[in-house]
Amino acid sequence: EEQVARQIFQHCYDTLVYFKAPGYIAFRQELPLTASQKPKRAELKTLCRELVERKACFDLRDMKRRQHKRASA
Repeated sequence: EEQVARQIFQHCYDTLVYFKAPGYIAFRQELPLTASQKPKRAELKTLCRELVERKACFDLRDMKRRQHKRASA
């Protein structure tokens, strides 16, 4: 799973702006959803905090480096 997490991170890092690339990735079978199948954001935030505290996710912050863009000449 760690290799898959790193591949997901690399894809995000290559295609998204720096601050949107994930620092942590966790694989879950289910997410807390509302009756209309939308994520329950408050429960999801709590779940994420717990996963980080228990080290039950992949910490990829070491792969995250700010890229400086060169000015056009």
